[in-house]
Amino acid sequence: MGTIKEVKTEYGWWYRSCKDRLCTKSLKDIGGKYKCDGCGAESTEFTPRYKIHLTVVNETESISFIVFEREAQNFLKKSYNELRRDIFENVNI
Repeated sequence: MGTIKEVKTEYGWWYRSCKDRLCTKSLKDIGGKYKCDGCGAESTEFTPRYKIHLTVVNETESISFIVFEREAQNFLKKSYNELRRDIFENVNI
């Protein structure tokens, strides 16, 4: 059992993912188009998805995790759009 010690924000909180709902892998920008690292699909569009970089500790160890949207929704109960809205509603720009 462990405790979340830190949410690391320096790596960003979202990524461009494949439009295929079953794939969700990240995309590489190849000159105005995107290529999926998972299924190889190419598109000019992407689906934004969030990722959370965490440091978890227990009595003897610490470890870093990346929790992606599909898994994070289980405990955050928010989609990318809901999380983005909440973040920007609480930022004074």
